[in-house]
Amino acid sequence: MFNASRPLLLLTVVACDDTVSMAIGGDLKATPSQQVVTVASFSFLPNDVERTRVEVSDEEGPLVASDWSEPGEKRETVRLLGMPASSTLTARLVTEGGEELDSVEFETGAPPPQVPVLTVTGEPGWAGYNFTSVIGTENVALVLDERGRVIWYHVSEDEVVLSRTRLRPDNEGITYLMAPGGAGKPQYLADVDWDSAEEARFAEDQHVTHDFVFRPDGGITTLVTTQIVVAGETKRSGALVELQEDGTGETVWIGEDTWPAGVNGEGPFEGPHVNTLTYDAERDWYWWTVQNADSLLNYDRAAATWHHVLGNSGADYTYVGDPGLLGPHHISLSGDTIRIHDNRDVDTNSRIVEYQLDSTAMTATFTREWFHDPPVYDFALGDVHTRSDGSMLVTWCSSGLIDDFGPDGTIRASLAGPLGAAFGYGELHDSLPGQVRLR
Repeated sequence: MFNASRPLLLLTVVACDDTVSMAIGGDLKATPSQQVVTVASFSFLPNDVERTRVEVSDEEGPLVASDWSEPGEKRETVRLLGMPASSTLTARLVTEGGEELDSVEFETGAPPPQVPVLTVTGEPGWAGYNFTSVIGTENVALVLDERGRVIWYHVSEDEVVLSRTRLRPDNEGITYLMAPGGAGKPQYLADVDWDSAEEARFAEDQHVTHDFVFRPDGGITTLVTTQIVVAGETKRSGALVELQEDGTGETVWIGEDTWPAGVNGEGPFEGPHVNTLTYDAERDWYWWTVQNADSLLNYDRAAATWHHVLGNSGADYTYVGDPGLLGPHHISLSGDTIRIHDNRDVDTNSRIVEYQLDSTAMTATFTREWFHDPPVYDFALGDVHTRSDGSMLVTWCSSGLIDDFGPDGTIRASLAGPLGAAFGYGELHDSLPGQVRLR
């Protein structure tokens, strides 16, 4: 339990005046979350002269701080993520000038047993947060730092596949997608607030699958499973749907547009098996991959047209210096340079491949490729995130590994999940809303 707080009054002398005013600030109270032990809320009286913030420290020093609160006289409340579990911590209320107005100790509880312990080897070359999930006997949505420390978590009750976790546009929590793990399994999207173990499910009748993105208007676009009719036979396939606020969906692409060109019809999907979705804000395009067509497609929202960019029969671009994609997943774009998580097969091993797209010559020219060390085969999922300096974070999802590649292509650090567990797709953020990282 945390200690009782102690209010503190500061004396401030007003220049060129003999009067003395009381600058109020203090009465700091800490409330660790009982549902998510890495979350705590803090209420306090701000200083009425200087900006104030809450700083949290462990035995090694400062960890995280809230954003600065403006001077005022009304009690404020802030929430912070990333409290180490099972720890005694100290919160301090400080002014921008460095004065401590109040401090209080508090304790965090133990996490539920489903929350994994991850291990890192090497030294990460980046600092930030990875919104991801661990998939296995349990499904847990996670926010991790670069060293695999659990900043936030949510345990799902369904034993399916928690494939995607994203920061909500309102910054008050996350939205995740539960994909099917087999016939009759639940498929839905769910919102979860930072300090709650409860979830609010929606789109349960849309057959959502694998991946989704937030549109600029705050709406959601998702991949869905659907049915198509080919030569009089009903086939299982995929589609791209823009969900509206009232819960209805507008289909902007359906798998029959690419059937049967380049699709072998084998495996659990008899039609195109869509598996990752990326929103290209610069062009207002969607990009998505079709695993069993070895293809990359995009959709121009303004023109309401779609293109078969890379792949087999009917593709727009011709490969130069590379045999092409085999079971591709997530992509990362930088202008006309594209990196793709190319799953391939057990004989050739999964890779990240980079192509330079030339829209005049209509060529996709191979420039380089990367592998885990030693190489692995990702039979499902997989993503890549490129940074401005050419470094990248790669999730070998079904292998339960996350690699931090430096600009020179070497692996600086690797993060490993529990034995037998896989990772979902990742979403990277440099910072978390409402707080500042101190260590």
